[in-house]
Amino acid sequence: MPRRFPRAVLLVVAVLAMLVAPLVAAGATTTPAVRAAASAVEAELYADVLPDLRAEVTAATADDIDAYEITATLDSATGTIAGEERVAFVNRTAAALEEVWFRLFPNADYYGDGGLAVDALRVGSTEIAAELAVAETALRVALPEPVVPGATVEIALAFTTTVPADSIGSFGILNRDSVDGTWILADWYPIVAGYEEGTGWDLDPPTEFGDPTFAESALYEVILIAPSELRVVTSGSQVEEAPAEHGAVRRRYVAGPARDFTLVADDDYVAVSAEADGTTVTSYAEPEAAAAGQRALDVAVRALEVYGDRFGAYPFAELDLVQTRLDGALGVAWAGLLFLDGPELYGIVAAERPELFESVVAHEVGHQWWGGTVGTNTNDHAFMVEGLTNYLAITYLEWTAGEEAAARQLEGQVARVSHRLLAEYGDTVADVPTEAGQNPTQRAAALNRKAALRSLAIRHELSDDALPTSAPPSRPPPAGTWTSSGATGSRPPS
Repeated sequence: MPRRFPRAVLLVVAVLAMLVAPLVAAGATTTPAVRAAASAVEAELYADVLPDLRAEVTAATADDIDAYEITATLDSATGTIAGEERVAFVNRTAAALEEVWFRLFPNADYYGDGGLAVDALRVGSTEIAAELAVAETALRVALPEPVVPGATVEIALAFTTTVPADSIGSFGILNRDSVDGTWILADWYPIVAGYEEGTGWDLDPPTEFGDPTFAESALYEVILIAPSELRVVTSGSQVEEAPAEHGAVRRRYVAGPARDFTLVADDDYVAVSAEADGTTVTSYAEPEAAAAGQRALDVAVRALEVYGDRFGAYPFAELDLVQTRLDGALGVAWAGLLFLDGPELYGIVAAERPELFESVVAHEVGHQWWGGTVGTNTNDHAFMVEGLTNYLAITYLEWTAGEEAAARQLEGQVARVSHRLLAEYGDTVADVPTEAGQNPTQRAAALNRKAALRSLAIRHELSDDALPTSAPPSRPPPAGTWTSSGATGSRPPS
């Protein structure tokens, strides 16, 4: 048996120690009864964390990140999802902040008729005028008084998001799909913008080169009222369900620590589930794609086990795989939720290219570690997680199917495309910010394929069991390996 790539062992609890928000304000009454009540609420908010890790994660992450409370209604008649949001924002920076910025990504021009309107904005009990910037994709909240490092301020607002029909903007991640009847809802609510020491708030204009989200981890408590005929799949775990007015259903979810709360709703998904190291993995697919959905489930279960052995346990109780209609990507990863493309991945790729199918699913599972638990600003440095995760999907094949399968995938999906990138565009720099006007093919090949070779080079440097690649190919790459739609998309936030 060949020696394995040296393990990159992560202590998940230590990583998550940078992630969670306080639930009881400093100076609050701390009688036994109050502490017990707070403890019960806190325990429920962490219900998405595996029981064996829950106490450690809760203890290690207190007072560290934001907490969202969202109540929203999905309205099929108007094509909207609207409601109220309250955020307990924790200042984790080194400076007192006079403002907090939110991103309103549905206002990006590539969403056409889509949009996100905000009103009833308050900081504590003080009403605040909304100030929009960056083509209305950013909302400035001026604080009545600065929030010092380590302190928390509560921001509340009402919002209405109009979900565009049959949108292909940003891979199609915000969309009402009229073909399959699917609501695909990523970036659907106002989310606190990412912040970096030295540069401040990240307010880059969104582009259609994929999801623009750069956000910190948070706790989420979400109440969603939706038509009863829709099967709703979300980040996190459902903890309550009850009838609502007009034949709707009211469901409550908790998620976190998570970098987003994403959901999909469909009226005829079929589901199949399995367990991997205590995590329930569920695959949702259209009835005609049930076989591909089962195959994706099998790969995801193996990937969770293989990656968990090497990178540290996946710490959450659920992972969901959802068939969606994407544009320009075979998969997109969110917190505990993977979008997997129906027409191409579950169609021609599943039928004709089984190793590519496996590597795509493994790639998206890998983003639960690289981009989810450990992340970066993917507007500016997407190569850091894309290249690594793409390469680790190849090593997944090495660990599960053998060196020959991995070498074939490495040559066909990485080396060959990288050599053509070099031949046609020269030595393209992978670490460049995402900006409008970039060549999407060149950009995707550099940050997904060339950056994967960077990980291979590091392996060569650190280990004598490095997986070899062939010499530069003399023929063009096979169909699908050079176009932007041949690459997996991903959503690895900060």
